[in-house]
Amino acid sequence: MGPLMSKTIAVTGGIGSGKSTVCRLFEEWGAAVFYADDEAKRLMTRDRQLKADLKKEFGEEAYREDGSLNRPFLAKEVFGDATRLEVMNGLVHPRVYEAFDRFASEARLSGAPLIVRESALLPEGRAREGLDEVVVVSAPETVRVERVRQRDSVVASDVRRRMDHQKSEDEFVAGADRILQNKGSLDDLEDAAARLFAELTGSPPHSDMVTDPYPPLSPSLPTWGNAVTRFVGRLILGLGGFRWVGPMPDLKKFVLIGAPHTSNWDFVYGMALLMALGVRVNWIGKHTIFRPPFGGFMRWLGGVPVDRSRTDGLVAQVCEAMEKADKMIIGLAPEGTRKPVDRWKSGFYRIAVGAGVPIMVGMIDFGRKELRVDSVFEPTGDAEADMAAIRARYKGVKGKHPRNFVD
Repeated sequence: MGPLMSKTIAVTGGIGSGKSTVCRLFEEWGAAVFYADDEAKRLMTRDRQLKADLKKEFGEEAYREDGSLNRPFLAKEVFGDATRLEVMNGLVHPRVYEAFDRFASEARLSGAPLIVRESALLPEGRAREGLDEVVVVSAPETVRVERVRQRDSVVASDVRRRMDHQKSEDEFVAGADRILQNKGSLDDLEDAAARLFAELTGSPPHSDMVTDPYPPLSPSLPTWGNAVTRFVGRLILGLGGFRWVGPMPDLKKFVLIGAPHTSNWDFVYGMALLMALGVRVNWIGKHTIFRPPFGGFMRWLGGVPVDRSRTDGLVAQVCEAMEKADKMIIGLAPEGTRKPVDRWKSGFYRIAVGAGVPIMVGMIDFGRKELRVDSVFEPTGDAEADMAAIRARYKGVKGKHPRNFVD
């Protein structure tokens, strides 16, 4: 059976249901996925008119002095007050829908087999327009509570308080065209998602719909290398049994983080991927590895030597460099070491906020033998909440030495 005309769907569900995992699987299989909640955060931070509207409605306290969103203040203003929440949604959501409409149009032109909008909200009214189907990922409350409790390191009562601000499971199910059950293992979910993907697109995952694992890069991205370096990079990945799950974002500047970092092989396969793709990423390394005889080679690979004892100065210098550059990607390992750590270094986050650029979440998964990127993450200015949200995306990702990675 040949591919059908691209369908446009929404994937939603309550907290801990697994909707983000389903969307990442769809994305891996070639779907164009729009993460509505991430886009809302980005717009609330970057859209000048929206920021002005929010300040007019909620006061100057809606934003901090540095221009970042004051999430705790807004949460206090709207949660528990349905009227205030409706006002905020009335300002933010129309802009998100406009962004999705543009995204969907571009995805259709590019030939995406499936267009997906991921959101924590059940599509109703304007949000339902233009969608062929609404898919709800469902799981028992006890399972969802346990997933979130382990993922976010919180107590069950905190999870249930967050659930109280969402629709009930019965309401989600009542508004669904299709229900994807997620009460078993990750493998069970992947099997169910694969069946649904095949039904929606007319082709099973990993079919001929995506023939080139290394499609041409967006002209927005900084590039490097040639046919020889691309061949070498792809050869190294092939010998290691790794595959690339993309695509890279259509952006000129961003901070790219990579984890888990549990062995020196992470660097080898990471650099092999950059060679295979032909994308240039500047990475920061200890100045000692730039000494002869390999210093020139390390710089050619995009390395920037730094003295780790000058952390504050480093952040300021990198931000300045990104602001001056037309195109620039900074790659960092947030763990900062191959040993297990409970707390990530915040340098990558401070660079992204200081330079006003998004964060791309990169993963090297030895369990699935994949190198992949997650959705673009727009910092909100709430460092603690954002760092927790970013770390949560690595749940279940295995490093070469899993004992050295605390997810």
